[in-house]
Amino acid sequence: MSSRLLCLTPEYDSTTHLIRVGGRLRWTEQLDESAIRPIVLDVKHSISRLIIQDCDESLHHPGAERVFTEVRCKYWILRGQEAIRQHQRTCLGCKQWRGQPSIPRMADLPPSRLRLFQPAFYSTGVDLPHQNWPQTLETMGYHI
Repeated sequence: MSSRLLCLTPEYDSTTHLIRVGGRLRWTEQLDESAIRPIVLDVKHSISRLIIQDCDESLHHPGAERVFTEVRCKYWILRGQEAIRQHQRTCLGCKQWRGQPSIPRMADLPPSRLRLFQPAFYSTGVDLPHQNWPQTLETMGYHI
């Protein structure tokens, strides 16, 4: 018999009336109770979706592995990675972070650059950043 829940050796917590993951760390004193024995949640339950959504938004929409690690600190969601990936495919914030920038369109060339029957480099030009460019160069020590 293969069950996702049975392989976690679940234990019933009578104080909170929840099912927790069993394990070999129950006698350690350095870790928190929720880290030692996380709460088992079903992937289809609405609480699981809300926990994933809250963790994803509080971490500012990182990758699925980061959200999974943070959720796993307190909760053990059965098929959690799959649920997180499904959430991030529909999350608008995640889509914005993963989105590709659009390529800007180039403007048309001005008529002064469209001299078709002239030799190469017949006229050249330099685009200056602002109107006071010669004064700025002179204040920097260059002479025009």
